[in-house]
Amino acid sequence: MVNTNNAQEWLNRTISVEQQRRIEELYIWSEDDPLADLNYPNAFFIPKYRPLVGNLDLRNFSSLKRLVIAGQGIENLSLTNSYHLKELNISDNLLRHVVWPQVARGNNLTTVEYINLANNNFYVQDLLQFSQFPNLHTLLIGTNNITRISQGIYNRFYGSLEPLKNLEHLVHFDINATDVSVGLEHLPTGRLETFVFGSLGRSNARVINLQNTLTRDLALEFEENETPDSWATAGTFPTPTSSDESNEKIHLIAYWQLEQERLQAIIEDSSLT
Repeated sequence: MVNTNNAQEWLNRTISVEQQRRIEELYIWSEDDPLADLNYPNAFFIPKYRPLVGNLDLRNFSSLKRLVIAGQGIENLSLTNSYHLKELNISDNLLRHVVWPQVARGNNLTTVEYINLANNNFYVQDLLQFSQFPNLHTLLIGTNNITRISQGIYNRFYGSLEPLKNLEHLVHFDINATDVSVGLEHLPTGRLETFVFGSLGRSNARVINLQNTLTRDLALEFEENETPDSWATAGTFPTPTSSDESNEKIHLIAYWQLEQERLQAIIEDSSLT
């Protein structure tokens, strides 16, 4: 039996307000997490049988640069005053919503470079919120846990890739099992090294539309045991060949984008004659 542990109450009794204001790095892991490291500053290990759950308000963490909360049951996270945030990893929780630091209209959060929200339970929402992070090199917002998906726990991001068109530093991007279904022409491929957009067994995931678009327009042919979905998923779980597979996939997408631009130019020219 799992006994839950209210996240906000745990935080308030474990870290004083004065300490919260000074902390630049905070790590909260399950005690059996293989990635947990005792050498990190402000590292806390939570018993697997008593995970942190509920909402977590980090408004006092005004100096925070790196935040890791993995393998817990956090549902809502508030980062309203974390203007120096650089890296955020809240993977494998039950996260539904994040309140980001508030910036003046027209400004961006230029410090943020890494966001990992994989394997959560986000409400239906588009990708516009990520457009405010122009220096992102990693954006992981898919769901890669098949067991969770079978339980109806997955990230419900949907819509177009267009809000990400100016993320020119993007290197790693994961939208597995989401409902992001259009806008491949806006995907920034200049520095992209990995892009995964498989269904991971979620048969009605609309991300499959991106696979269908490329398969149709490029007349893609696959190996005997390969499908459009396995091709799109390649790179999710590292293998000796995943780097080559990712490079080939991204080159094909970049070629498709050029073809779309060429076709659009032809259409525009013909409309002028």
